[in-house]
Amino acid sequence: MPKTKTTSSERGGNSVIGPAALAILIWAGSLKETLLFSWVPADLTLLMAALVGLSIINSRVRGGAAGQAVVAPYAIFVALFLPAVLLTQLPTSYANSKIVTLFTITLVLAIAPFYLLRSVRQRQVFLFTLTVLGILAAANLVLAPTVVEGSLGGRLVLEGSNTIAVSRVVFAAVVVLLVGSTIKGQTARRRILMSAGAVALTLIATLTGSRGPVVAAAVALAVVLMTAVAYRKYRVRAILGFVAVAGIGLWYVLQSSQSEGVARIVGSLTGEEGGVPDARVSIWTYALQLIEAKPFGRGWGSFDFAGAPYPHNLLLEIGVEAGLIVLAVVIVLLVATIVRGSRVATDWQTTALFGLFVFALANAMVSADLNGNRLLTVTAFAVWAVTYTKRKEFGDEALLPSSTPRSMSLRSA
Repeated sequence: MPKTKTTSSERGGNSVIGPAALAILIWAGSLKETLLFSWVPADLTLLMAALVGLSIINSRVRGGAAGQAVVAPYAIFVALFLPAVLLTQLPTSYANSKIVTLFTITLVLAIAPFYLLRSVRQRQVFLFTLTVLGILAAANLVLAPTVVEGSLGGRLVLEGSNTIAVSRVVFAAVVVLLVGSTIKGQTARRRILMSAGAVALTLIATLTGSRGPVVAAAVALAVVLMTAVAYRKYRVRAILGFVAVAGIGLWYVLQSSQSEGVARIVGSLTGEEGGVPDARVSIWTYALQLIEAKPFGRGWGSFDFAGAPYPHNLLLEIGVEAGLIVLAVVIVLLVATIVRGSRVATDWQTTALFGLFVFALANAMVSADLNGNRLLTVTAFAVWAVTYTKRKEFGDEALLPSSTPRSMSLRSA
């Protein structure tokens, strides 16, 4: 196989450190107080943010400019998010922290993909690190678990974290592994190993009893399999393969229904358990009332419902705090990213990134706030960073696979 020419983006000197630090930064808030990272002498979030920032500078100096596309995050943050700062009246400590984090760490996360995920090797390291973090979190959950307080049947969590956060870390790895197991070009042995790993991680993650990440992973994989360009020639086989793996996993989950975590998930999906979903409905109803009362926004950090500082839904959060105009623009951008993500998903790395974006978007509809959904920020801008990189290196043809004549496509299959 001939060697490919090294591009300027690959000469950035951070093909390993930068992408790995970016992956760790995504989950730093969820894992920094757990056994995995509690030994780190400094705050993990600040440490990784500094490392990502330095890697961006290094990539810019050694790898060259990221191009005009990197203007996008600056434009979005200034035009859409900055005005809401002026609307904030009598800011609380949460509001102050939210504003500072939004225009520092979250902005860095939005810029990073244009420098740290612009080459194939960088994307491989990023996805590998996310997978390793998911495996380590699952291992920690099995070997040194903490029983959730008030949990009679033994819902598990990592000490220093929470059930939803741990489940999201593990299921992100599941998404990467299942995309890898269904994508073309993998050996049978790798497919089996990745499928088995995904099933094992799923079983462990269900011990937390967190329902959102389970549904988000299923939605992500369904969207990817049905829309990603990478599957266009063997979509039915890929879907059947995923259904087979999912069926095996579901059978094992049902066999393990004595676990409170599994029972809670199954009960929610079958409509036999209320609780948190009902509480979220109350929060969402209140958020809609706030939007109706002030359609142009109340300012960042202005939401409060019985002590809940955000509505556990990204769109409602933006609608309440930034206003309906900003919300409409964000919805258009998210839909455009889904469409673009499905078209740019031509290999396992870009397909996995697209899957992670959908996974993170689904999670953002039920948990965390704008700053807490770090995976969504990174993968959303990664879709556009990859789009720009491919268009620059290969032209528009790289993003328009359907333009290939059918006869040529059949001959090359």
